[in-house]
Amino acid sequence: MHWVSDSVNIVFDSCSKPFNLREVDGIQSLEIPTGQINIEDTNVPLGIITSIPTTPFGFLLALVLWFLIWMPVVALLEYGAHRWIMHKANQWLDPQLTQLRAHGKHHQGVNDDDLVDVPVRNGLRMTAPIILCVLVWGYVVGPAASIAAPILALLTWCLVYPYLWNRMHRAIHDLEGNWFRRSGPIFRFFLNHHLQHHAHAKVNYGTVFPWTDYVFRTCAPRPVGLSPLAGRQLANNAKVNHVGSASNESGLPIRLAMKLCEISPAFKKFLWRRWYQYLAGYQITDWRFMNYGFSDEESEQAPLALLPADEVNRFAIQLYHRVASAADLNGLDVLEVGCGRGGGASFLQRYHRLRSMTGVDFSQKSVRFCRDHHRLEGLSFVPGDAEALPFADESFDAVINVESSHCYSSMPDFLDQVQRVLRFGGHFLFADLRTALDSERLQQNLLECGLTVLEREDITPGVFEALHRDSHRKLAMIERTISPRLLHTFREFAAIDGSEIYRSFRDGGTVYERYLLQKQPRE
Repeated sequence: MHWVSDSVNIVFDSCSKPFNLREVDGIQSLEIPTGQINIEDTNVPLGIITSIPTTPFGFLLALVLWFLIWMPVVALLEYGAHRWIMHKANQWLDPQLTQLRAHGKHHQGVNDDDLVDVPVRNGLRMTAPIILCVLVWGYVVGPAASIAAPILALLTWCLVYPYLWNRMHRAIHDLEGNWFRRSGPIFRFFLNHHLQHHAHAKVNYGTVFPWTDYVFRTCAPRPVGLSPLAGRQLANNAKVNHVGSASNESGLPIRLAMKLCEISPAFKKFLWRRWYQYLAGYQITDWRFMNYGFSDEESEQAPLALLPADEVNRFAIQLYHRVASAADLNGLDVLEVGCGRGGGASFLQRYHRLRSMTGVDFSQKSVRFCRDHHRLEGLSFVPGDAEALPFADESFDAVINVESSHCYSSMPDFLDQVQRVLRFGGHFLFADLRTALDSERLQQNLLECGLTVLEREDITPGVFEALHRDSHRKLAMIERTISPRLLHTFREFAAIDGSEIYRSFRDGGTVYERYLLQKQPRE
């Protein structure tokens, strides 16, 4: 028989003599006859090894020790639940986003009982995985009785923590004059700590255990001289943008993904494919353009005349018009690569009097949307890859590509396809954004693609002006139709005023250029 503990390794050589159970001063111990045991590690006295406390006092002591052991675990659960469930859209942990919305209402000054209190069932839900692990451990390793103290201590926390949260939270928000409110300096510390969280939703997540904010460096400085009355006013009046401030934490994953795109073209193509495939699932009938738009208020030419139904998309249409007007497209067969939701192709067919207009996009959902919402004679949409276009050689008189190429894994491969499907003498009309550094690489790619560059124009000022003037309308549409958990992502994608992309255009980090190229006629 072989028994191993954390401190000793005991080997029972034989079992010819019986073991005796003795009781001394209420403590039961196992008496092992000489020769029956081999202590391979004699650093621990035999009495400590064989003594098995079975008294109520021993169990109570184990219960207290496990209660203290679980305390930092409960503190981390509080921090994580507050930060990543109540303040961050997390459909894995909170599928219906009920906790996010309820806590957001509380941050806006609503102090109903169901928004202020934490029910016991929430504690049971959070600790259930830990309890299950302990049960499995007791079943596999044994003995089963050894897990009684840790499980009972954790269940005790499921009762104690909601009680502490509810009493402290109610006292802070002046809903209850309880023992915590009468604790003097202790109450003032917790009051200041929590109200800083209401003033700035991205700091001070710990309520019962504020030390977690020091560990994770999310602790804001204490406000000096904040009286309880002023604190209550701050708590009632601090109407922060709860979802928006919490969602700003997604900026780091977005920047990380962009870095990976720079390293791996294949990953960039995969990421953009998945993103645009997701966007194509939004069946919003009045969302037909996905470009940043163009505004040319200083131009001496008369404004572009549009039908009343097209006025809402004026800036996006003006960008297409600016690019397409570089060549005469009247009566020609035109291909748009990356047609998105089809608004640009529809505009070109209706306003530029084309013989045929074909839009190609890799998203099957986008193609279905375009076919359903843009039914015009001569206008068609097909699925296809920009780097492997599904058309025969010399099929089109012109190819247009607006704000799409930054998603491609290989710009040279795309340009080879453009040259292949263009007829001799045909034009390539191109516009897109790049960082200031990538702009030079783009120019080099265009110079080396076999087409002749006829025009190059920096239209960044006009694009930025359109972003600025159209920001309010686009933001209203986003907030009206997009899930709260994706508001920040869509603000960045649409370059709304205040987003990183918007600031990059403003500060010169990103440029938007237009090119006109031609495939030389046959000699």
